[in-house]
Amino acid sequence: MVRSTVAPATGVPLPSAAVEELRRLLRAALTVDAGAAPAAARDPHVPAAELLAAARRHRVEIALAPHAATLGCADAEVEALARASRAQRVAAMRLVAQVHQVQAALEAAGVPALFIKGPVLAAQTTGDPLARGGGDVDVWVAPNSVARAQEALIPLGLQPRAAYPVPTEPAAWRLMIATMYETPLIAPAWAVDLHWHLDYNRAGLPSFEEAWQRRIEVDLLGRTVSTLGLADALDHSCRHAAKDGHAWLRSLLDVHRLDLLTRGTRTTRTTRRPVTRRTVEVARALLAPEPEPASGPSRAPSRAVRRAVRHHERDWPRRYPLGVGELVHLAQRLAGAGSLGDVVRDLALIALPPRALGGVRTRSLPLAVAWALWLRLRRVGRGVSPER
Repeated sequence: MVRSTVAPATGVPLPSAAVEELRRLLRAALTVDAGAAPAAARDPHVPAAELLAAARRHRVEIALAPHAATLGCADAEVEALARASRAQRVAAMRLVAQVHQVQAALEAAGVPALFIKGPVLAAQTTGDPLARGGGDVDVWVAPNSVARAQEALIPLGLQPRAAYPVPTEPAAWRLMIATMYETPLIAPAWAVDLHWHLDYNRAGLPSFEEAWQRRIEVDLLGRTVSTLGLADALDHSCRHAAKDGHAWLRSLLDVHRLDLLTRGTRTTRTTRRPVTRRTVEVARALLAPEPEPASGPSRAPSRAVRRAVRHHERDWPRRYPLGVGELVHLAQRLAGAGSLGDVVRDLALIALPPRALGGVRTRSLPLAVAWALWLRLRRVGRGVSPER
């Protein structure tokens, strides 16, 4: 959430041909992973610089690098992808060490925890915990354990992000726990996203207790770590990929791999969720091996697939004028809402994001809301937009 391996946004969109070539090569790489001959070779008409820029933007060099030569990439491209892959794997090794630190601290404090995304997801989907590169540590605890977990992690040098509520601000803390799903803890060289739910929108996703009962164990370079069961990981990865309109091919790779692992074993509980169905459809349409030519007319891509293709060409993260970003994020959250409670939380987060609640020390919830709204209005009046 805080640190990213993505290059800073330049405002220049990626060429359509380069992004389509990247998707085509990823489909071919997935075919090789499955033990078949590649169904595509590198198109020499797409400039190397454009292809590498697209791979960097979508964080997929590490997926392409092992197969670059087989797919017909030029020697310079093979070397560039190999260098990027090595750097990402080194970052992933640091991330695994950080996961081990967090795990040890929470175990010592008696806080059950599930690690999500990052190396545990890589281990689940590829058997290699280094296959997704670096990032932040994402850990999920029960809502009533968040304060205890945060206290256990502070000795690691991690501190709550400035202006976010802390447990000594009781009303603001309760409001954040009720409306949000994670809080960032920051150290000079790394960060932890401490979750108490999996997403802004909670309908259709398991509670911590349900996910804990269905958890599985994965090996992270010699240590066993608890994470989501495969069906829960698919649901969560679909929500994560859908947040930005399926704008990241790395996230769609996660969904595609989990789709393959869970196919034939899903329950109605999973398959009836619109966000899961829609995201799996997008991942299949864009990353599954090319289907055999149909005898009849081909089916037109869905709206979600067309939108994902457009988003893949845009520079990211997108920049918005003051106020516009909040409305865009609200629309994205409301699109994934599955209950009235989700809608209420989504609206509450626009009025009072976590950063607007920090420093409100009263125990009275109505007074905390009134005071936070006043402070937020003052900031907006000065042209300052609180961070999400």
